[in-house]
Amino acid sequence: MTKLPTSSKIKRVVVTTLTGRIHILFGADPLHKNPFEAAAWYLHKRLKRAYKNSKVQVEDPKNISSSPKLMALLLDTVTKDEDKIRQLHVFSHAWSTGLSLNYGGTPTNQDLKDLEKLYGPLVKQHIGSDDYDKFNAIQLRISNFQYLSEDQIKKLRARFADKAIVRLWGCNSGYTGAGTTGPYANISKTIGLYANVMAYGAPKGTNFYAFINKKWTTEHPPVANKAPWPFELRPYRYQGSKQSNAFKPTLTLAQLIKKKLKAKTPYLQYLDENLNKIKPQPTNKELYIIKSGTLFMVVLADFEDTEQAVTLYKNNGAQIQFDALMTISPHSEWKISSDKKTVTLKQGRSEFTGVLHQLSTLSANGLANEELFFKIAYTSTAGTKTFEGKKYRLAIF
Repeated sequence: MTKLPTSSKIKRVVVTTLTGRIHILFGADPLHKNPFEAAAWYLHKRLKRAYKNSKVQVEDPKNISSSPKLMALLLDTVTKDEDKIRQLHVFSHAWSTGLSLNYGGTPTNQDLKDLEKLYGPLVKQHIGSDDYDKFNAIQLRISNFQYLSEDQIKKLRARFADKAIVRLWGCNSGYTGAGTTGPYANISKTIGLYANVMAYGAPKGTNFYAFINKKWTTEHPPVANKAPWPFELRPYRYQGSKQSNAFKPTLTLAQLIKKKLKAKTPYLQYLDENLNKIKPQPTNKELYIIKSGTLFMVVLADFEDTEQAVTLYKNNGAQIQFDALMTISPHSEWKISSDKKTVTLKQGRSEFTGVLHQLSTLSANGLANEELFFKIAYTSTAGTKTFEGKKYRLAIF
């Protein structure tokens, strides 16, 4: 009878046929000791040993602290099978629908410019806190994949080798709770769907264990470049739960829900003293009743990477003074003129608010039962342009 090879020999036979590259990435944590780099180098050592008899190239771990840099790696064009991704590992802080690649950090201008290279200039208008619709330059979110074009998705899928895997080691990156069973249940499943590969993500919580004083502990010693101390990749998990959750790619490219970035336009918004939105009159959708003490907020969107001058007018063409100016940090450089008639945007990638809230200012402007609209003047490649917002009617008492 023919003797079957042992499992270890079968493994060696299979491994020697593989090609591709293994990328091990780790995020940053400027606020605390960073175990991610240590974990990445430990995994590197283990994978180098496992694939030493194969054609698979285990790349040295690299820091990845911005979402556009990670997306650029995933969308890189390769022509040879040996350059395709065999495995992708990412160590970082995470939540169910995103990775915090630079925990506690602030996006730089270069990070935001890198986002534009991938998604176009309109991405500046879609910086915000909604993981499904907004972008953040140092957080990889579900939105990073939902807004990919069809050509980009094809390029992403071509980037991975046959039977490749993705594994995210951050807390909750593979968590599936109530109401999260759809195609975008978590960031791990999302990446797997778009890349068309098996994906693995951590369940609730993750700790990395070090072997200190003859026992495994989550207390980390100072992290050297290559973490020479014994280390174990053992995600924390609740009793009875899996070490990681696995997700098979179940959707074709045509089945993926795709979104397209749309240009924002400025709009007016009226809030009461409790910041509740004031509803227009039922019989006249353009009429808003405003009383003393009401906040009158003009919400603006940056839609050109150039300086903008914002002015507000009544229907008869008389210019109105702004009472105050509010901005949203850190992506804002707005300035109000000394006569309070013009707000200038030098840099902005979110929504910003000019405020008219004092009754004396409103009365001085003569706004009772008036239509308001505002203009944004900016210089584009085609020359100077003026954008005029929609008109709304106010009644002040």
